[in-house]
Amino acid sequence: MLVLSIALAITSNAQKNEMEDQASSLCAKWYDLQNEETIEGIINKVKQISTTKDMTFGTHLIVDYEGRELEILLGPSWYLEKNKVQLTKHNIIEVSGCLSIFENQPAMIAKWLMIEGDTLYLRDEKGFPKWVDKGKNKKGGRNRNFKS
Repeated sequence: MLVLSIALAITSNAQKNEMEDQASSLCAKWYDLQNEETIEGIINKVKQISTTKDMTFGTHLIVDYEGRELEILLGPSWYLEKNKVQLTKHNIIEVSGCLSIFENQPAMIAKWLMIEGDTLYLRDEKGFPKWVDKGKNKKGGRNRNFKS
């Protein structure tokens, strides 16, 4: 019985990693290097979005930018938590990423963000998510200079 439980847990983790890799691969395809921009704004809202059937969550921000709201797609919530990123309403934030459309509204897929002088890199120079170790089913490591 213990062997079966371990086998099921391993299979479940492998499936979860595969789903995360597939989602990240699609995100890399959506990331348009030719459409990059850097903005500065004020966080109006931090949203947790269910991203897959296994109920993992992604973090989005609603940022007031030049008098309008822009949704910023950051990445998996666990990645931000792992890097000890604190995002709260009214924080001033600088974000670089590609402009896109999310749910029929203007949005930005973030490449990096800076808050209170600290920078978190979410994607590499080609737009590939840092939380995926190039398709090897390993979650990316710490890559920021946030204060611990």
